[in-house]
Parts: sequence; C-alpha cells; structure tokens
Amino acid sequence: MGEELFHKIDSDSDGFIDKDELFDFLLGQDTEMDRISEIFFELDTNKDGKISKAEWIDGYARVWNQEEFIPTGWKTRPEQTESYFKQLDSGDKGFLTFDDVKDMLSKENPGIEEDGLKEMFKSADKNADSQLSLAEFMEYFIDIEDCMTMNLEKTKKGLVKSIVFARLRPQAIEGGHKDAGVACSKKLEHFDKKTLTVSGKKYDFPKQVLTPEVNQEQVFDTTMSDLMDAWTNQEMNCMLFAYGQTGTGKTHTIFGTPDSLKSDELHPDWGIFPRAVYTCLKRMEASKIGWPSLKYCLTASAMEFYCGMGFDLLYDKVPVIIDKQGQAIGCNYKIIEKVSDLANFIDEVYGKRTVSKTKMNSGSSRSHTALMLTLHQTGDVPAEVTGTEDMPGMYESTTFTVMDFAGSERVDKTGGERADMTNVGIKIAKGEKLSIPEQGCLINFELTSLCTEVIIASEQHAKKKPYNPPKALVTDTIRFASATFQGRSLLGMVICISQASQNGWETWFSCEMAEKMAKLTAPIRTVTRHKLKTAYKKAQKAAAEMTKDFEKTDTKNKFYALRKGQSNGMKRYVEVLERLGASDE
Repeated sequence: MGEELFHKIDSDSDGFIDKDELFDFLLGQDTEMDRISEIFFELDTNKDGKISKAEWIDGYARVWNQEEFIPTGWKTRPEQTESYFKQLDSGDKGFLTFDDVKDMLSKENPGIEEDGLKEMFKSADKNADSQLSLAEFMEYFIDIEDCMTMNLEKTKKGLVKSIVFARLRPQAIEGGHKDAGVACSKKLEHFDKKTLTVSGKKYDFPKQVLTPEVNQEQVFDTTMSDLMDAWTNQEMNCMLFAYGQTGTGKTHTIFGTPDSLKSDELHPDWGIFPRAVYTCLKRMEASKIGWPSLKYCLTASAMEFYCGMGFDLLYDKVPVIIDKQGQAIGCNYKIIEKVSDLANFIDEVYGKRTVSKTKMNSGSSRSHTALMLTLHQTGDVPAEVTGTEDMPGMYESTTFTVMDFAGSERVDKTGGERADMTNVGIKIAKGEKLSIPEQGCLINFELTSLCTEVIIASEQHAKKKPYNPPKALVTDTIRFASATFQGRSLLGMVICISQASQNGWETWFSCEMAEKMAKLTAPIRTVTRHKLKTAYKKAQKAAAEMTKDFEKTDTKNKFYALRKGQSNGMKRYVEVLERLGASDE
C-alpha cells in the first residue's frame, strides 16, 4: 500500500514527492494545510525539500497510521466503497464494529454525540448482530442518487462539454520521432500541464497536458474518471477519440504492452482499454454485494472503417449498418470476464485491420478502428432511482467505445503522389483498391468532416435545435461518430503528439483537430431501460426475421454478407439476454 501510494502521489514520476504533489493529494483528502506541512516535514528526513521513495517507505507506517486516507468517490463508486471497508476493518475480520467506524461516522457527522453515532450504526446494522458486513456497509453508505448524478462541465445553457487531453511522446532515440533537426514551418515550441504552443499559437483546449513523464496509471486516472462513471453508473454511452501521427504512442496509450495484457491483476503497463475493463469488472462485482439482484455481462466488439464503410472485425469482415442514431447494428462480440480475455480479442482485431507500409511505419493503419465494450445490466431498480416506484427485472446496456483514428502524415512522408478526393470517391464507388496517397486523402477528408460537424452540431444545440447528421457525401465513420454530436454518447479525446521538429506539421494538425473537438457541446442523453423479458421477446422476433431474410438470400446477392452479419449479430444478442436470465421461467 505504501509503495503504491507513493507512485500515485508522485505525479511527474521523477522518483520524489515534492511539497506541491503532497499538497495536491492531501487537500483532496480534506487534510488541513498545517497538518500537510507537518507530514512533509516528518517524512523529509534529510531536509532536502523532497521525499524520496526510501524516506516514504521508512516513514509510511509511522506517519500514515495517524492519518485516514479516504478513497475518492467511496460513496458513489462501489469498488472504492469496498476498498474503504477493508481499510476500516482493523484485523481483517471481515466485518466492522462500532469502534472501527466511530471516527469515520464522527467526521461524516460533526456535532453528533456518541449516542447519536451508535443509533446510526444500529440503523446500518440490519441483522442487529453488532457488526457491519460489507453488504450492510455498502447498502447504508452508497448514495445511489449521487451515483446517478452527472458531474460534468456544462455551458450556461446546460450543454455538456467534451473532455479533451493531449499526451506528449518522449523523445525517441531512433526512428521517425528522433529529432532530426530538420525544421519545418510548424514547430512545437512549448508545453506545460495546461497548454501547448505551436509556432506562436497557444492552445489551451486540453483539460490537461499529459507530459512525457506521466505513467499509464496517471493517464487513465486523468482521462477516464468522468467517462467510467458515466458509462458504468450514469446510464450513458461514451466514446473516446484517440488520434495521433503514426508512432506517437497512441497504441501504447490505448493498450499498453502486449505482455501486460496477459495479467489479470492491475499492471503498471496497462493502457486505457484494459484498465477500463478491470475497473468495470471490479465495480460490477462490488455492486453485486450491495445490489444482490444485479446480473451483468461485458462484451467486446470491433469495427474497421475502410473506404468509407464499416466492417465487423470479429465476423468475416462483413459490412455493418450504422443507423441514423450512430449505432452499429449486428456486430459480433466476445464475452470479457477478465482482462486477459482481451489479448486474443486484440490480436484478432488488429490482425484483420487494413495496414500499408509507409516511409513512417511498416504497418501503418490505413483505416479507423472502433473498439466497443458493451455493459449489459439487469436487476431491480429501486424507487430512489426511478423517482416513482421499484421496478423489478429491468435491463439496460451502455457502450464505451475507443475510436482509434488512423494516423495522417504529409504525402512526402508516406510516399506517393497527392490524391484528389473526387477520384477517390469514384474508385470507392467502383470497388477499386485505393493507393496509399488515396487512403490518406480519404482519412484527411473524414477527419476534416468531423471537425466541420462539431461546429454545426454545437451551433444547433446552442439554438435548442436537433442536430441531424449529413446525408450526402458522408461515410460510415462520420455516421458512427455522429452519436457524440447528437448527444447520444459522451465524447472524450486523447491526442498523442511528437516532439520531433520534423513532425511539426502533424503536431499542428493534431492540435487543430483537438481544439475543434474541444468545442463540442451537446445535451447528453441517457439510455432507455426496458423490462428484460420485453427486450428478450423483441430480440427473438428480430433474430427470426433477420435469419429468414438471410436464408432466402442468394450468395451472389450484393446484400448477402450484410444480412449474414445482421442475422448472426442479433442471434448473439439474444444469447447475451439469455445469459442474464431472460429465458428463465
């Protein structure tokens, strides 16, 4: 615990905790400023103005046992509630006595005498055995209303703002991101924790700039806190745009190292995607303790967007329909029960995506990839959530998507001649293969179109008018991403940036794109709950109809692959609902 906490507080990962870092952490724990100064003085034994890891480990047990460090969000995040229970449980008894929680109750309820605190303990102790089990602790202290409350930054008109971050790649010692000293007309001149400056233009769009020393855990904690709560607790779909020039660390940021994905225990090298899985599973397992009727299933799906169309990467790359709400219809999936289940999923997905050799990268992706984690939940919804009455046997599903955009570089770096979008459109219509420059042309067209749609959507929402995705000259990439512009999915974004001088143009483009995405404001919608049995009957009917359409379709019919995928996807959805108990009598 002591070493783990040291790395958490050491936000710049320089191997020392300075006074600012200690203050930032402990002020968030409601520790008095004078006490923080005392703690720093006690731990900094050699008085050099910083706390080394050795000083921390040596003084942790002595000083930290005098303090109570309360996990952030312990009343709204079930896995943190469980963690706090274990922290209060002196002697690892598996239950809490009044003496275990007396100080905590006193801090939570200042001014109440001991008799009043005992009454509170008695109220929490449902079976009157003078002990609080974990289930009793969670039932009493978790604030369901707060769990469901959105704490996102909004405009004066109540529109939710997108959440955008920038991460800087460490200087490379070789390859395309080693600083070659080749200047171009755009240059990254300065960065700090809040801003980036490129050729005299100061960008302040990032909620935070993740500087090169920031580790994987800190990246996740910083970028995903709001998105995880929205996805798992607050009935929202979420989408994280990941963008960066080839080689800037986007894949590392999303996944981490391949070896780390073999671990089911928290691994320091994990990226955002495995940490999202780990946190979701822990949160759901903890939730089941306080909410016994809860059943859940986590699935992973993946699509490739290539030549303007979406394809299912887990089912023969069949085409996927994107509806007008930006939802992918009929994707296959893999059930995820532990983090190591992701290894085969990722290998299969990225083994099937479209890549090409360029001057920058021997396996540069020339398509966009959507990685979708869908959390299916069913259980009894209490009146304090519905606002009216208890609703038994309800079902909902929410999806967290990482949209891994293909990197875009200048033509002179990837190789080949410049391409024209008109000719690209003609070749796509004819079903002809695109050259590397033509692939890049289409990628740039889609990225530019996204930026345009952000502005249009935000203007419409500000006028309290609905945003409607474009119908002409639109690709499946735009249709899918439009869920965020419509407010059907909360948008987050991470751009990954090179420090090398020869990559100034790409850094500038990344910043320009992210700046526009940061301007998105939309009225976020929650998903709709249904009776599990009702959802099951509708899914069975749809599966039967789609299967019938598919079976009567000739293999030479242009819709054969599409209907094949839809039929399979709906049958797989029925299986998820059955896994949740929909077919039980």
